[in-house]
Amino acid sequence: MRRSPSSSPCTTRAPPFFGGLNPEPIPPNIDEAIAVMKGGGNDLCILTDGDADRVGIIDETGRFINQLQVFALLVLHLFDVLGMRGPIVKTVNMTAMVEQLAKQFNTEVYEVQVGFKYVAPKMMETNAVIGGEESGGFGVRGHIPERDGILIGMLFADMIMRRGKPLSEILRDLEQRVGPHAYARHDIHLQRDTYDRDRKRITEQLANHQPKEIAGVKVARVRSDDGFKFYLEDGSWVLFRTSGTEALVRIYSEAPDAAAVQARLKAIEEIVGLKQEAAAHA
Repeated sequence: MRRSPSSSPCTTRAPPFFGGLNPEPIPPNIDEAIAVMKGGGNDLCILTDGDADRVGIIDETGRFINQLQVFALLVLHLFDVLGMRGPIVKTVNMTAMVEQLAKQFNTEVYEVQVGFKYVAPKMMETNAVIGGEESGGFGVRGHIPERDGILIGMLFADMIMRRGKPLSEILRDLEQRVGPHAYARHDIHLQRDTYDRDRKRITEQLANHQPKEIAGVKVARVRSDDGFKFYLEDGSWVLFRTSGTEALVRIYSEAPDAAAVQARLKAIEEIVGLKQEAAAHA
């Protein structure tokens, strides 16, 4: 979306293999779009994956808005600006910001297992306003009970128009309401031929020797029906999950700042004896 009535596309090609990139709309796959936005003259960049069910958002400064921030911004827009009311559904690896917003709007949050196949039924059961997952898929009441990246992009355009502010300022408004939140995910690839044995060992280790504290913060409670999610006393959390289809372990964390996030991720890596070698998702 450009500030003038005219616009020009970044590309008009449709390569079937996405130019050799993973079509997930997150860095570093979207570096070209980030560079365009940093060049100025645009208000919003909306990105989707190959079938447009997942969405990525870049603000007018070229800053990538991570999926947890996107979800919280959508909740704020639907409740505060559009006046919608009802429950919120999120996956276990989604942001704690929505709980804070839910308290402000006197509504409930339902936390389900990872995957929109768990989100959509709970949305229909509870007549939820919105449901979201960490991979960038969001559904909204009044539309189909499924992810729609294009609809979410249009809601962000509507957000900017109705508030009369750039997206970077709207994000600051959100942070004033819920406080600072940082997030990162570590993807750890394991050997395929030993993965089943390694996964069993790690899972049993966490089940039988759950930490009482992580990175110096006491564990308030643990959820173990979809990996192991440790809810910490300061409101932060860290989640450990193994993949059922790939030789892959993922560790997620959300905390007040990036250093605290990395400390929590590192602590879990040390507990299970694994370490990420590639760059983190954030």
